[in-house]
Amino acid sequence: MTEEEKKAIEYLNKDLKKADMLEMTVHTDNESLRTALNLIKSQQEEIEKLRNNNKRLLKKLRNRVKEVKKLTKYSLYKKEFSRLNKEIEKKDKIIDEMSNMLVRVHSENKEVEFIANIDIEEKKEKIKQYFEKKVEKSNE
Repeated sequence: MTEEEKKAIEYLNKDLKKADMLEMTVHTDNESLRTALNLIKSQQEEIEKLRNNNKRLLKKLRNRVKEVKKLTKYSLYKKEFSRLNKEIEKKDKIIDEMSNMLVRVHSENKEVEFIANIDIEEKKEKIKQYFEKKVEKSNE
């Protein structure tokens, strides 16, 4: 073998070694890229799961807010109804006291004919009915 042939073979061997190293590097880089891509894909899937979970939780939260608003509104109505009921109860007590007074007056004076021959509870009821009818007529 001549000196030129030896140099050519040596040169080719170096090139082959470089090519092998380059191929290993490319192969390693390809594997690294695949691993990185797989990691990115799994992270994207995880992000999508979290995003969907956030959407679901946000929807639940909005529904809860709507419920709370309804309850608040109901609470305001409840307070108003309670106030009106107390007012009505107070007026009912006033009417009861007025009817009691009229029964006492009637018992003493015998002047109110429409409740003459009935017991006290019936007298109170008749007096209430009398005044309720009077109020209804005045509202018409």
